[in-house]
Amino acid sequence: MNKLDLLYLSTFVLAFCIGCDTHHPRPAKIEPVYYPEIKEGITTREDILFEYGAPSMEFESGRILTFRLALGDKGLENPGADYRIEKQNGKEFRVKIWYGSQYNLIVVFDNDQRVKKWALLQVR
Repeated sequence: MNKLDLLYLSTFVLAFCIGCDTHHPRPAKIEPVYYPEIKEGITTREDILFEYGAPSMEFESGRILTFRLALGDKGLENPGADYRIEKQNGKEFRVKIWYGSQYNLIVVFDNDQRVKKWALLQVR
């Protein structure tokens, strides 16, 4: 094997090794969070509304509520929304802005207005 063949072979092996390298991203660091005391089948819709105020969104005629929440001194709190005016295609409309929202609480209610399921997701 001459030097030129060795150079080709080593270049091929190097390119093969680099091309086959897989990137394994590290999972995002999830900070500890205050979890609300929501008990499925026990906590009522009224309890949720009293604790977190007006929902940010409602789905399925109010059977599913979502809340944009921020981690404050007392745990998870509803920071409220502000609005800004945007123009698109010559029309003006209001857009909600959720300052400081770090979490999205999603609550599903059963027919008796008790919590059926819930999830707390970190907003990225």
